[in-house]
Amino acid sequence: MGLFDGHKKKSLLKKGLNFERQGKYNEALECYDKILEKIDPGSANTWYNKGGVFYYLGRCKEALECYDKALELNPKLSTAWNNKGNVLNDLGRYKEALECYDKALELDPDYVFAWNNKGNPLEDMERYEEAIKCKNKALSLDPDFVVAWYSKAKILEKKQQYEEALKCLDKVVELDPKHDAAWNNKGVIYGILHDWEKALKCFDEDLKIDPNKFQSWYGKGLVYKNLNRYKEAFDCFDKALEINPDFEPAKESKKLLKAINRMP
Repeated sequence: MGLFDGHKKKSLLKKGLNFERQGKYNEALECYDKILEKIDPGSANTWYNKGGVFYYLGRCKEALECYDKALELNPKLSTAWNNKGNVLNDLGRYKEALECYDKALELDPDYVFAWNNKGNPLEDMERYEEAIKCKNKALSLDPDFVVAWYSKAKILEKKQQYEEALKCLDKVVELDPKHDAAWNNKGVIYGILHDWEKALKCFDEDLKIDPNKFQSWYGKGLVYKNLNRYKEAFDCFDKALEINPDFEPAKESKKLLKAINRMP
């Protein structure tokens, strides 16, 4: 590859990355294909970038092919092992995903994203204690890693360790006050614990961030139902269905409320 080609490759890589940041994935693919077809077919980083674009587009088979090509060219590319693990995990190929994360961590023992991601297939395999250890390792490397705090909370919720899950969610909203999913999950857990006042507050915080979050309108409706505030419950279920007319839990809850109101 000549000097001119080197400059052109660098320019196309930069353009491709800029297109990715803008969500212009087809344009990014065109840049990477120009490099691989005309300048440097052996560029591991370009195959890696192309795999990332396919992953964002949900084209997992093609993403895997690109990551495999990148790793054939550079077996020590830890980020490609990590991202290949992500694709395999999304495909439900959990054992293979774990092997990829382990390979990434063998190359880079402090790779925080790989530690966090390794917990995901373990969670899906219901190996919760091992998954939590991975999340904890990620958080020891980066205590402000919001994704790890949130995913750890979800595992603890599955284990019905609600107080511990709430501590993790508190950390999430401390680091990212507009993390709508965390506010919703806090509301759900407080509802399970029958702390209706705190549940309402969390659902309201979520709806300040996203007024069209039908799950939180539904959650508010359930709280009001348990407080015997049926009119307000009806209104919340109606709002959830206005946003998502096919949301069956809200439909069923409305039917139940109607039956209750007919009772003497």
